[in-house]
Amino acid sequence: MIQKKWVVMIHDGAFDGRNIVYELKKENFPIIHITRTRSIWDKTFNIGLKIIRAKATLYHANVALQDAFMTLLTKKIIGKKPVIVHCHGSDLRTDLKKWQYRELVRFNVKNADQIFVADLDTMDKAKELNPTATWIPIPINLDIYYPKEIQSQNNGILKLFYPNLITENIRGSLTFLRAFNIFAKEYEKVLLDIVKTGDDLKFAMQLCRKAGTINKKVKFIPLIPYEKIVDEYRNHDVTIGVFKSGIISTVGLESWAVKKPILNYIDPKYYSTFEYLSARTEDEIVEGLHKLTDAKLRDHLANEGYKYVQKYYDSKKVAKKVKKIYLQLIERG
Repeated sequence: MIQKKWVVMIHDGAFDGRNIVYELKKENFPIIHITRTRSIWDKTFNIGLKIIRAKATLYHANVALQDAFMTLLTKKIIGKKPVIVHCHGSDLRTDLKKWQYRELVRFNVKNADQIFVADLDTMDKAKELNPTATWIPIPINLDIYYPKEIQSQNNGILKLFYPNLITENIRGSLTFLRAFNIFAKEYEKVLLDIVKTGDDLKFAMQLCRKAGTINKKVKFIPLIPYEKIVDEYRNHDVTIGVFKSGIISTVGLESWAVKKPILNYIDPKYYSTFEYLSARTEDEIVEGLHKLTDAKLRDHLANEGYKYVQKYYDSKKVAKKVKKIYLQLIERG
């Protein structure tokens, strides 16, 4: 039996929950993390049973979809316990527009006692539905992601790393690849490693095959285990982010944490306190890639990003903010 004053966290969002739990457990804060896989059984009946059996004072559900709904139904509406719903971007950015998820997301956000928002571009939507919406930055574990001097084996080649899912409508992946193929004709010493996953993978490979860059200047590589991706950031010169939403993706923040620069569309209304390189259109991306051939500029941008991550995204600081809200909700009952 879980004792009183415990918090139960349900599901996760890009390891955000895991990093928060990790930090809180280090100081013996009473929290349990209920996780699941993406199998049909696990993300429906199995997680539902785990939620029903959980006993706690406060519940924290990640992603405003079925996990949050089951938590609100069983723990708030029936159990009369406070529930936090943690939105991680796609739920408010895209799922809210889809007919099959729209009402589910709206219900979850409107009925939560507290809303956490990971991405600043979705804050206005969250506040429209629930005025409690608070920004909880994506927690980056700086015990894992930290600068480390390694002997470069790139032999003067500019090595780019694209670890995101390949999707055009969410991440602008094909826009980036079209720009890269133009850049690769103009700059000889470049190599792009792109992780082989995402809805638009087939179209991405077709683009590169047509441009003659596949297996020459573009390598589609297998999925990288989470615990090894930090080494990939360190072994590349630049990490490629996303070019649609205007927010800095998790991979961009992790890359900055190890002092590696990124190329990303960065909306200045969300990020205005430090120097960065932003690109959105094909022309802007080509121009940005040319700028990043300058090693001094890469180092400067990496240092700027590193300081920004240290200030806002350190998982210890994020966990401290979350803990404070947990205690407020528990006291309120």
